Amino acid sequence: MSGSSSGETDTSGGSVRRHSISVPCATSTSGWLRLRCGFFRSWKVHYFVLKGTELTAYTTSHYERQPFKQRLSVVLVEKSLKYEHGFIVSSMSGTAMTLTATCERDYTKWINAFSAMGSSNGLDVAPVEHVQERRGSTSNCTRDRGSTLVESEVYLYIPTKSIPLTTSDTALDEARAAIAKLQATVGDHVPTRSTLDDPLVEWRVGRPDYSMLDLLFLQGKTHNHKPGSLEWMIQNLIKTWEMEINHKSNMHQWTTINSKLFQCHVNTNEPFSSEDLLHMGKYDTFLSSATSKYDTKKSTRERSSMMFGSAFPNGFAWEVLEVFSKPPRVSFSWRHWGYPKGTSSTTMIELFGFTILDLDTSMRICGMETFYKADAFLEVLEKQNLLRKSEDQRASSLCSRSSTLFDSDGTPDRDSIVLDTKEPSTKCPFTPIVLTSPSSFKIHSIVTDERTDDGVAMKCPFATKFT
Repeated sequence: MSGSSSGETDTSGGSVRRHSISVPCATSTSGWLRLRCGFFRSWKVHYFVLKGTELTAYTTSHYERQPFKQRLSVVLVEKSLKYEHGFIVSSMSGTAMTLTATCERDYTKWINAFSAMGSSNGLDVAPVEHVQERRGSTSNCTRDRGSTLVESEVYLYIPTKSIPLTTSDTALDEARAAIAKLQATVGDHVPTRSTLDDPLVEWRVGRPDYSMLDLLFLQGKTHNHKPGSLEWMIQNLIKTWEMEINHKSNMHQWTTINSKLFQCHVNTNEPFSSEDLLHMGKYDTFLSSATSKYDTKKSTRERSSMMFGSAFPNGFAWEVLEVFSKPPRVSFSWRHWGYPKGTSSTTMIELFGFTILDLDTSMRICGMETFYKADAFLEVLEKQNLLRKSEDQRASSLCSRSSTLFDSDGTPDRDSIVLDTKEPSTKCPFTPIVLTSPSSFKIHSIVTDERTDDGVAMKCPFATKFT
């Protein structure tokens, strides 16, 4: 967490530094707020100061050169109607505070300050909108220890202009240059995402930039599908579909699906409609079957995108492996791969799965059936210290046993990552491989040397990170 030099945390999950002295800088706003904290959810009153993106809590309004009680760097603000004049602020690492103002005037002051913070720090400010509840569930604040009910939320802003979440302009420029070199030297083809450049598209936050992900795709793909082939067309269709459901806020602008007929089945579970995808997002939709590891009722579209998007800083690439049948019912195998944050560039998580598409005469998706083992994917993230259970889940058997994806300080210690080296009892064709050293996979078009495979085989998962 930003500004914390101590590893201690209190019962609210916030960083505690008893002897730290605040550093003076421009103050956006300040005032008294109630903080919900503790295992039994007691409320404490603190004087909060917002400076830039840093929110700090003190015990006194005369806070200059005084030790602070709580501090986090704000990346997400959501409104809770469970508590009057309440809102939830979250950091990139997953830590969150549930706060309430004393009156409507103070509440409006803080909301305006957070919105102004997004603009002044170069963040894309999304329009204020109510996030509808998904079918048969009550939204829940997972970052606030998984117990604060959020009946309705307002998504204020999210600090991302590109994919992945924290990519700099320099990194994007370097990725574009590397892509241009690959195109010029080996004739690689960049994936096509239809309507990405359409000026009329209503984006959730802003037009996404896929340069980093496309570079990862070109460097790591195992198949060179010929442009115009069925494999190439299906690959681009799914990449466009992912872009639309993840970034287009207006479902009527989704060109890849027949919204009236569309149904998405995940491991033969209850089908999801296009409206479900719009409100839930891809992560909560495709992890809905991982009930032992992940509770979609305690998540929101914005939180899941923030959490899983930050797990793979350079993206989670996707390719079609083989197509087994032609339209209108297309079945194909696919591969996902990426490098989790906080690990070396040779630690790769590789996933495989199978999907069946029902297409209409316009090549729009009417039905989608995807098969994978989501629980195992979350187990892989747990082993990489990217998926951890909350304190409440560990402290009491009365609490729900869902897991949330976050780490204590935003960057796991590379030396602390421990991998399970036990061989699996059976081999599954959809088994994920965590490669912990130079391995048998090839960096396509760049590295062609043979390497020793000492990777670790685990249970097989699926994840819809970025395609």
